[in-house]
Formats: sequence, C-alpha cells, structure tokens
Amino acid sequence: LLGPGELVFLLEDMLHKLEFSLSAGPARRAPFLKAKADKSVGFSHLQQWSTKDIASYCVQLLPALCTHLENCHNHFQMLLSENNGVVDGPATDLQEHQLMSAGYQLLLQVLNTAFSWSGFRQPGQRNLLKKALGVLAGRLKEGGSELTLEQLVKHSFKYLLNFRSTMPSLSTALCLSQLLSTVSERGGDPAAYRQQMASLAHGFLTQVWVMANGERERGNKFNETLHALLSIYLEHVDDVLKAVEEITGTAIPELLNASKEESSASWPTLHRQTFLVFYKVLMAELEKSARKIPAVKTSDDSETRIEKLLTWNLAVRDFHILVNLVKVFDSRPVLNVCLKYGRLFLETFLKLGMPLLDCSFKRHKEDVQSLLKTFQLSTRQL
Repeated sequence: LLGPGELVFLLEDMLHKLEFSLSAGPARRAPFLKAKADKSVGFSHLQQWSTKDIASYCVQLLPALCTHLENCHNHFQMLLSENNGVVDGPATDLQEHQLMSAGYQLLLQVLNTAFSWSGFRQPGQRNLLKKALGVLAGRLKEGGSELTLEQLVKHSFKYLLNFRSTMPSLSTALCLSQLLSTVSERGGDPAAYRQQMASLAHGFLTQVWVMANGERERGNKFNETLHALLSIYLEHVDDVLKAVEEITGTAIPELLNASKEESSASWPTLHRQTFLVFYKVLMAELEKSARKIPAVKTSDDSETRIEKLLTWNLAVRDFHILVNLVKVFDSRPVLNVCLKYGRLFLETFLKLGMPLLDCSFKRHKEDVQSLLKTFQLSTRQL
C-alpha cells in the first residue's frame, strides 16, 4: 500500500505529465534574442504516445484515483469526528495532515486536467468520455452503459459533490469547484448546474478556514485562491447585482463594525487583509453585469422598460456603495481598482443607461431623477 508521501510524489509526477500531454497551453512568442526553453525536457518517452492513448490510459487509472480520493475524504471525515468537528484538535498529526491535504488537492487537479482534455469535445471521443464519466457515476452504483451522456454527467457531478464536506483548505475547495465546473460542461448543458455551483462556492466563501496548527489561512496564495473562488461564485449566481448588494450591504458593514483582527460574521473569508480581493472582484463583476443589461428598444413595452430601469437602479446603487468605500479603506490599490472599473462602468452607463433614462423620463420622472442623483454622487467621488 502507498503511504501519503509516496502518493503525493506519484501524483505530482502524474499531474506534470498530464499537463504536458493534455493541456493546450497558450502559444507564446519567444522574446527577441532569448534562447527558448525546451518544455519537452523530461517528457521524451511521453512524446512517443498520442494524446488519445494517454487520455485512454488515464481513464483506466480512474478507479484507482477515485479509491484514493475516497480514502482522503474518509481520513478527514474521521479526523473531524475525533476532534469534535474542529481541524486543529489533539488528534491531528501536522505532518500527516499536510501530506494528506496535498494528496487530496493533487487528486482533484489530476482529475480536472484529465476531464479538461479538449479531445473530449470531438464526436470520435464520445465513447471514451462516457467511459470516464461512467467510472465516477459507477462509484454511486448508478453507472451503466445504457445511461445517456447527460445522465452520466448528472451522476458524476453528484458523486464529486459528496467530497465538499471534507475540504482541508480553501485551495482544495477551489480545485473541487473547478473540477465540478469542468464535469458540468461535458454534458452540453452547464446552465443546469449553475445554482449548485453558486451554492457550493458560497458555502466555501462563508466558511472559516483554519490550518492544522490552529491559525487562520492567510497570505498571497490564499488571496489568489479567494479571488478565483469569489469569481466562480459571482459567475454562477442567478442575479449578480443582488449578490453584490448582499456582500456590500451585509458583509462589509459587519467588517467595518468588527475589530481590526476580526472578520465579517456572515462572510468569514472577508477581513481587512482580503478586502482588496473582494473589492476587485465585486467591481469587475458589477461592470461586467452592467454591460449585459439589454439596451432600450423602441419596441419595448412599459413593463420591460420598468424592469430595465429597476436593474439599472440596483446597479447604480451597488456602484455608489463601492465607490464610497474608497473613503473608508483609504489606500492606493483600492483607489486604483475604483478608478479602473469606475471609468468602464461610467462608459457603459452613458452608452446603455442614458438612452433608457431619456425614454423613461416622462413616465417615471422621480425614479429617473433619483437614479441620476445617486450616479452623480458616485462620479463626484471619482
């Protein structure tokens, strides 16, 4: 039997090989007069195989990978029950915890790299994809050759979702979220999983992440992971503007009322060290969702215009709150983010929002004036 150390070593090797063979990296032009590093060094034997052969062999290894994944899940589940639900209890062996966490994360990364293979989109590889998904679905005793691709994706998604309760770190939680996102895209209808993806990411973001030594997870790597997970949440949530309003209206005031070392009560991942991460993502997603608000048309009926007006009203309100936060969190990085996305939001408002206000002014004079007043207060800050 493999020990945690040996498993981590083999998984790191496998991940490097899969990333080299199955991941299509972006084409980069070599800098002028600079020797180009040969990325194939160390992979000469691997190059003798086609990507299809490597993907097929990887599918053969899936049952073993799933067994290791379940063992990691059971290990952390047992650890939590022995420590009465806490990570940093007396039963925790720090070195073992570190190795098991690394193994858990690598397993999820290996699976994600395998299922991300672009070849699975080709009609000729449909059977191989069904075989791969069948392995995951079969772990729930719900596999079978008679199942459609959509059913296999559904059961595979359900199987992987079971691991969410034993994530040892935020980075492992991100890897699980990315894997679930990849699997959901293999069935042709990723929209069917949007709500579950948003709920999963929300659960991770509103969780307290403590390391085995009892300290809270912090630092640049944690912030990068948080940025990616918060983006996944806002990309999958039904209403981005309402989600932004929830964070700006509830979580951030909680942070402002807390002491310097404390975090928001409802969003424990939001504290003073991570505020900039939240601010960046909220501003970027707000600007992106404003661009998606449909432009006013002459054929629009009164109800449609009111709906668009209400949407812009919420967007401007969110924008106003975010701009005002510059006064509270007075730092150059926060100001830079505000100026960058503030300018883009202003351009979008002038292009899509103003024509709507012109059309709606006669019938909804007070609403339009109120919206413009809020917007002027925001732009005055900028």
